[in-house]
Amino acid sequence: MPCQESPGTDPAALLKKTLVFSSLHEDELRALAETSEEVRYPAGTAIGRQGETGDLAYLLLQGK
Repeated sequence: MPCQESPGTDPAALLKKTLVFSSLHEDELRALAETSEEVRYPAGTAIGRQGETGDLAYLLLQGK
């Protein structure tokens, strides 16, 4: 079950720091960020399992 979003985070800046998104232009990062949502999960929560078909992409800011 997701926890509350954290206010004040700049999603485009977080995306820019990741290798897969680092080559995107600022307007592309902003467009991607507008469709993104920061969600926190309690420690130990599985957000996906190996072999499952997913319909979302996750960028982990903390955890493993």
